[in-house]
Amino acid sequence: MTVQGNRWLLAGIAMALAAAVASADDAEVANATDVLAGALTAQAEGLRLQAVKLAAELSAPGLEAAARTLAASPDRYESSLALELLANIGVERNRGLFEAAMTSPFRSVRVRAVQALATLKDPGIVGPLAAMLAGDGDPDLRALAAEALGATGGEDARAALRRALDDPHPVVQAAVVESLATSGDHEVGFELLGRAEGSAPPEARRLLGLVALVPDRGLLPRLGALLASPEPSVRIAAAAAILSIDERAR
Repeated sequence: MTVQGNRWLLAGIAMALAAAVASADDAEVANATDVLAGALTAQAEGLRLQAVKLAAELSAPGLEAAARTLAASPDRYESSLALELLANIGVERNRGLFEAAMTSPFRSVRVRAVQALATLKDPGIVGPLAAMLAGDGDPDLRALAAEALGATGGEDARAALRRALDDPHPVVQAAVVESLATSGDHEVGFELLGRAEGSAPPEARRLLGLVALVPDRGLLPRLGALLASPEPSVRIAAAAAILSIDERAR
């Protein structure tokens, strides 16, 4: 055999060995997937918990069917971690599960659901998000829904956010204003500033704190006029709002 022939033979042997190693690796991965998927639906609670804690950071498609089953678990820990795994695998393909989870009695499950759906930025989820913003008893969940609506954008999302401007919780108020600004509605800053200009100092301070979240330099002249307010707390709030807007608008 010629030297060139020997080289081709050696190259062929090397390729065959590499293919054999890859095939063995694939077999190990397949076996590992089967083991973990089986543990996700095991009868023993301890095994399920161990499996879902480890699987939640993975994105192996072979775990999807087991994760979908576990997402319906009455245990909030199992359900929320199963949703985390499904979010890693694919939100759109499991969209129905996430939408259903938004009405779960468990806070952690609702959090996973809205966080996952927010990544879609799909106008089709505005309805469920608006319902959560309007009716969820947890202010943190309402704030998450507001942020998701802001990221989604569109007239329906902005309308839902505007309806929530008077939410009683400051965390939600801030999330709503920031989300409106994110969606392109800077007019909310001018409306809030108008309300602040005609309000008593405590309410003016609250409203100016919200105005500060809107990155529109057009607000600065009117805020500048408030630097001459006879009320020190209003002057301070106006000054902070000016600096905040200046930084956000850069």
